[in-house]
Amino acid sequence: GISNKSLNLYYRLMGAVIGNDVSINVNCDIAEYDLIYIGDGASIDASVIRGFALDNGCMLLGHIFVGSRASVGVSSVVAPNVGVPSHNHLGPASTSYDLAGMSNKSVERLNSSTFEEPNFMTLACIGYPVIYFIGAICALPEAALLYHLLCAPWRAHELQTLMDTISWFMDPRRIPFFFGLRIIRGIVSPILTIIASVVIKRFVIGPFKAGARELTQKELLRHWLMERLCSRETISDVSLLVGKHYKGVSWIYRLLGAKVGERVFWSGSSNLFSGEFDLLEIGDDVVFGSRSAIQCSTKDTLEPVRICAGANVADTCILLPGCTIGKNAVLGSSSIAPYRWYLPEASVWFGSKGSEPIQLDEGLDVGRECPLQLCGDSSTLRPFGDAFYNRKATYFVWPLSLVIIMSILISVLRSVLHAMPMIAALQLAKHILFYWHDFEDFASSPEISHVDIFVALIFSYNITHMSRMMLWFCFEVCGKWTLVGQRKAGGFNWNTSSYPQRWSMYTTLTSIRNGGGLSMLDFFNGTPYMAYFFKALGCRVGKNVCLYPTGCRHQPIMCEPDLVEIGEGSVIDDAAIVCHLNTKGNFSLVPIRIGSNVTMRKQARIQQGGVIENGSMVLERSLVMTGDVVEQDDVWLGSPAQSIAKNDKLC
Repeated sequence: GISNKSLNLYYRLMGAVIGNDVSINVNCDIAEYDLIYIGDGASIDASVIRGFALDNGCMLLGHIFVGSRASVGVSSVVAPNVGVPSHNHLGPASTSYDLAGMSNKSVERLNSSTFEEPNFMTLACIGYPVIYFIGAICALPEAALLYHLLCAPWRAHELQTLMDTISWFMDPRRIPFFFGLRIIRGIVSPILTIIASVVIKRFVIGPFKAGARELTQKELLRHWLMERLCSRETISDVSLLVGKHYKGVSWIYRLLGAKVGERVFWSGSSNLFSGEFDLLEIGDDVVFGSRSAIQCSTKDTLEPVRICAGANVADTCILLPGCTIGKNAVLGSSSIAPYRWYLPEASVWFGSKGSEPIQLDEGLDVGRECPLQLCGDSSTLRPFGDAFYNRKATYFVWPLSLVIIMSILISVLRSVLHAMPMIAALQLAKHILFYWHDFEDFASSPEISHVDIFVALIFSYNITHMSRMMLWFCFEVCGKWTLVGQRKAGGFNWNTSSYPQRWSMYTTLTSIRNGGGLSMLDFFNGTPYMAYFFKALGCRVGKNVCLYPTGCRHQPIMCEPDLVEIGEGSVIDDAAIVCHLNTKGNFSLVPIRIGSNVTMRKQARIQQGGVIENGSMVLERSLVMTGDVVEQDDVWLGSPAQSIAKNDKLC
């Protein structure tokens, strides 16, 4: 995805039909390419464009159509066989079922794939060299360790033959260097990356100011650099080292230019941000959920996003340019804060209908926009801030220094675990070849055939990879039952219960499943092994249940499996089953029950206390609210979701 043209060429080579002047965000989830048709001049933001869906236990493949001059907004889903007609515009946080969300052309201004980018010469002469230079700086510690390895005194001979090379790679004295490289890559490189990004931001890119978005090459380059230097992955890698929920993340945002208050509870999964940190204001005692997106720019303007003291931004929310979330206001799960909207103090909002949230409580200052209240008071103080920062809790709360030490140790464990298969495979292959050819060392041995070496390495790697999988499984399952134990329904605030702290420690430990851009669970997607994994964590799973066949990229994977019951024959795609609420920092757990032969499609979500009865279906990006009951054989759609048909009558 170096450019739109190269990305579109890749999709065409994979079988998609893509017209001229099409702009597709590199973070867009596109698959089943042969079923995709995108017309001339279409614009697609970071959304889901897939021809795959689940339908009553079966795989459904359908055509995806995005017409000419149409657009698809951020975090939206285009469902199979339900396309976006030409010259229509699907707003943010919508689905192609939501025809009302397509009528307003103004939403196209919010689509980041329509934003102009620097021309090729600017990128070739400045943009890419800056990115490569930062990458080279961050690779210096690894290069230094490699140089030390190459200069080791025990490397006495030149590598002239294949046997010399194999002997060199299988020398056990190289093992500490292999582990060291992975540890540096997991700990030192992310820190150097964020330091370099801060330096470039402060001394090269400079601050962003609200107003018109200039289209000069200099301004376009500034936005392009920030988007790549301060990506979600970059901030997430560093937050794993400094504590995902704590003030280390606040320091990072402040260094990048944001105004961040005290006692902010950050999400376990970093939020997607457009990069104009100077336009982001976050008050005291704000609580964030995971996987939300914050955008401060439109196609032609830069506008601030303000989150006042005590506000709550829950999971998978979208905050659009110019929005303000008032003091103690709640933006619930899967909600949207629309362009230039003000959500009044203490108001409560949920979901998205026509790219606008549904109001559940009108709050205190209805009909007027009060002055910004970024400083907290007694009404904004949350249990997390009281426990962690004021040290007022009924149990021992880990200080930040201890959190950072634990996080770094877990990162070391993750690095060692993922380096182990190749290192162990080389040593095992060496012993296999010794036994096979009956010689004492490689240096004095005759040449071994390439086939023998290849077979020994493949056989060895299969064994060591399976060993890594079993070690990870033991770490994660034992960690769950040791740190968290059996969950029970109830309230567990940070200042009265140690559960949130133990849960935070456990979620940090689960990061060992991630390595090299993949998760260990990716090997289990849609297989019986995924069901076995969640059974080991306490989930009650019936026979023939299929979990996450396309992975869990857009929603948090099942967070509290021991409070979830799933009946026989049910199919759960990239959907969220969340038994907890952390509204205004008040943490509670309530079980969820999913019946037999239930289908939850991509980005569907069920909140705590929800029930989905037998034979029902929850369609794409639909939200089953807290305590809702989806009756037997119902089909629910929307955010918040409601019944639209009976399953046996749905065409």
